[in-house]
Amino acid sequence: MFALLFMTPAFADDPLLGHIDEEAIHWSDLDGVGDMYVNKTCPYASPGCVRQTQQDVFAQWLGIQLSERALEDAGLPVTETFVDARIADVATSFKLETVDALRVKVEEDGMPWEVYRRSMRDTLVEARMTQFLQLSGIQPEAWMGWAMERYGVELNR
Repeated sequence: MFALLFMTPAFADDPLLGHIDEEAIHWSDLDGVGDMYVNKTCPYASPGCVRQTQQDVFAQWLGIQLSERALEDAGLPVTETFVDARIADVATSFKLETVDALRVKVEEDGMPWEVYRRSMRDTLVEARMTQFLQLSGIQPEAWMGWAMERYGVELNR
């Protein structure tokens, strides 16, 4: 039982992190990616470390969600076709013959394919949003505040 407590940190209670357009966002809504980060960051599961890490992961997740919405509104979405093409480019750059070969390599390295794909998508969203902000002249700090208001974000502190 003692080991079990260290294996299941305080995020097991699925805390409410905030709202987007009045939709409640809980820890479980972050697709499990945050759990891996918390386990690495807080090996002893101290409640303070877990809570701070959850907030950090949520802030990153929120930035991606708001970026996806803003890019969609601007007619510049990161589509699944685009993600698939970039993943194929990665496979080619590693001299792998297929995306399936890349999947095998990723999973052999200990990362679930869904996590890899989501990470790739998030990276592409961040890159496109950075380009969009640079071309539009919008300051990132001003944009985030605007986006939070525009998309009805309320943080649970």
